[in-house]
Amino acid sequence: MVINALLNDPESSNLQTAGLSSSLEGLIPYTERHFKRVTNLLQDLHFLDYAVNYAKPHSTLPTP
Repeated sequence: MVINALLNDPESSNLQTAGLSSSLEGLIPYTERHFKRVTNLLQDLHFLDYAVNYAKPHSTLPTP
C-alpha cells in the first residue's frame, strides 16, 4: 500500500528508484516473519473460538 501510494502520488515524481529493489528485498524476511506470526495467531484464535463455542452448552448453570 505504501509503495502504491508513493508511486501514484503526482508530487513524488522525483522519487528515486535506484535503491528501491534492495530495500524491497530487505523487507521480504520481515514480511514473511510477521505474516507467519499473524497466521499462527489467527489459527490460535479460530481454535479458541471453536473451544468456547463447543463449551457453551456445557457451561450453563441452572437458574434458581
